[in-house]
Amino acid sequence: MLAVSEDLVDMIHSHPFIADGGPNVQFNMIFPRQGIYRVWVQFQRKGVVNTVAFNIPVTELKKGARKLSLLPSGTANAAEPTVG
Repeated sequence: MLAVSEDLVDMIHSHPFIADGGPNVQFNMIFPRQGIYRVWVQFQRKGVVNTVAFNIPVTELKKGARKLSLLPSGTANAAEPTVG
Protein backbone atom coordinates (compact mmCIF):
# COMPACT_ATOMS: atom_id res chain seq x y z
CA MET A 1 0.00 0.00 0.00
CA LEU A 2 1.20 3.50 -0.77
CA ALA A 3 -0.38 6.53 0.91
CA VAL A 4 0.48 10.13 0.02
CA SER A 5 -0.77 13.31 1.69
CA GLU A 6 -2.56 15.79 -0.55
CA ASP A 7 0.33 18.27 -0.20
CA LEU A 8 2.83 15.51 -1.16
CA VAL A 9 4.84 16.03 2.05
CA ASP A 10 4.08 12.64 3.65
CA MET A 11 4.47 9.32 1.85
CA ILE A 12 3.95 5.97 3.55
CA HIS A 13 4.68 2.54 2.08
CA SER A 14 3.38 -0.57 3.84
CA HIS A 15 3.04 -4.28 3.20
CA PRO A 16 0.04 -6.27 4.48
CA PHE A 17 0.01 -7.19 8.15
CA ILE A 18 -2.28 -10.10 7.32
CA ALA A 19 -2.45 -11.66 3.84
CA ASP A 20 -3.19 -15.37 3.87
CA GLY A 21 -4.33 -15.80 0.27
CA GLY A 22 -7.99 -15.40 1.23
CA PRO A 23 -10.32 -12.53 0.31
CA ASN A 24 -9.30 -10.30 3.26
CA VAL A 25 -6.10 -8.31 3.68
CA GLN A 26 -5.18 -6.14 6.66
CA PHE A 27 -2.81 -3.16 6.64
CA ASN A 28 -1.79 -1.39 9.83
CA MET A 29 -0.83 2.19 9.08
CA ILE A 30 -0.25 5.23 11.28
CA PHE A 31 -0.74 8.51 9.48
CA PRO A 32 1.64 11.26 10.66
CA ARG A 33 -0.97 14.05 10.58
CA GLN A 34 -4.52 14.76 9.60
CA GLY A 35 -5.57 15.54 6.04
CA ILE A 36 -6.64 13.74 2.90
CA TYR A 37 -4.41 10.84 1.82
CA ARG A 38 -4.49 9.23 -1.62
CA VAL A 39 -3.98 5.48 -1.18
CA TRP A 40 -3.03 2.88 -3.79
CA VAL A 41 -3.25 -0.87 -3.20
CA GLN A 42 -2.15 -3.59 -5.59
CA PHE A 43 -3.40 -7.16 -5.49
CA GLN A 44 -3.29 -10.13 -7.80
CA ARG A 45 -6.44 -12.01 -8.74
CA LYS A 46 -6.51 -14.91 -11.21
CA GLY A 47 -3.01 -13.97 -12.38
CA VAL A 48 -3.90 -10.33 -13.10
CA VAL A 49 -2.36 -7.49 -11.07
CA ASN A 50 -4.98 -4.90 -10.11
CA THR A 51 -4.34 -1.41 -8.73
CA VAL A 52 -7.05 0.36 -6.74
CA ALA A 53 -6.84 4.00 -5.62
CA PHE A 54 -9.04 5.89 -3.18
CA ASN A 55 -8.94 8.84 -0.78
CA ILE A 56 -8.95 8.51 3.00
CA PRO A 57 -9.83 11.51 5.17
CA VAL A 58 -7.62 11.33 8.28
CA THR A 59 -8.65 13.23 11.39
CA GLU A 60 -7.15 13.35 14.84
CA LEU A 61 -8.22 10.29 16.84
CA LYS A 62 -10.48 11.39 19.68
CA LYS A 63 -10.73 9.50 22.96
CA GLY A 64 -13.11 6.58 22.51
CA ALA A 65 -13.06 6.88 18.71
CA ARG A 66 -12.58 3.84 16.51
CA LYS A 67 -9.89 3.23 13.94
CA LEU A 68 -10.57 3.49 10.22
CA SER A 69 -11.11 0.18 8.45
CA LEU A 70 -11.76 -0.72 4.84
CA LEU A 71 -14.46 -3.14 3.79
CA PRO A 72 -13.19 -6.39 2.25
CA SER A 73 -13.46 -6.76 -1.52
CA GLY A 74 -16.76 -8.14 -2.71
CA THR A 75 -18.64 -6.13 -0.09
CA ALA A 76 -21.04 -3.35 -1.00
CA ASN A 77 -19.10 -0.08 -1.34
CA ALA A 78 -15.81 -1.98 -1.05
CA ALA A 79 -13.74 1.02 -2.14
CA GLU A 80 -15.28 3.31 0.47
CA PRO A 81 -13.51 3.64 3.84
CA THR A 82 -15.72 3.05 6.86
CA VAL A 83 -15.36 3.45 10.59
CA GLY A 84 -15.86 0.11 12.27
